[in-house]
Amino acid sequence: MMMNASEKALFEVVQQAVVDVLKRKVELDEHTNLSHEGLDSITTVRLLVELEKKLNIQFQEEHLSLDNFASIRSIMNTLDHYGVTA
Repeated sequence: MMMNASEKALFEVVQQAVVDVLKRKVELDEHTNLSHEGLDSITTVRLLVELEKKLNIQFQEEHLSLDNFASIRSIMNTLDHYGVTA
């Protein structure tokens, strides 16, 4: 599926946040399993905080599951609940 310009921009923001919390350069597409790249429960919390700061949102408790942070696409789908655009 092709991403529109808004989705591409959001993808870039989320991808950079993942790179920031992993503290290393990783090649990611929207469906890459982030746990296979080293994202664990601690770094997921760091990612969550990083995204809240970058996007000026507050994640609701019902969205705080590892499934929602399994890939960039699942994160983007979660962010869709907040009307986030990059």
